[in-house]
Amino acid sequence: MAKHFTQGTVRPREDCKRPWFQGLWRVYQEGGPKPKWKTIHLGFVDEIDKKEAKRRLQKLLSEEQSNVVNTQKGITLNDYLDSHYVNGFLPGCEPSMQKSYRQIIMKHIRPELGRRRWRR
Repeated sequence: MAKHFTQGTVRPREDCKRPWFQGLWRVYQEGGPKPKWKTIHLGFVDEIDKKEAKRRLQKLLSEEQSNVVNTQKGITLNDYLDSHYVNGFLPGCEPSMQKSYRQIIMKHIRPELGRRRWRR
C-alpha cells in the first residue's frame, strides 16, 4: 500500500500534569478518501525544547519515507503513476485538472519516461 508523508508539525500538549511535545503529520494512503493524521510523543517539555522536538519528528518522518521508497525500488515510472499518482493523487483534484493531468501523463510522460526504473 502506497503512503506519502507530509512535513509534519510539533505542538506542546499542556492538558496534562506533565506537558509534552506532540508530533503530528498526515499520511496519504493509496486510494484512500482522506489523509489520516498520525501523532507521536516526542518528549517532555521540561527535557527538550521545540527545536529538538522538531528534529526528532523530521528524523522519524525521513526514516518512514525512506522505508516506503526502499520497498518500491525497482518499479517503473509507469507503475508509480498507476499505483500512486493516478489512483492516489488525481481523485482529489477537480475534474478539469484530472483531465489535463491525464493528458500530460499519456502524451508526454509515459512515452518518454514510463519504462525507466526507480534508482536510489
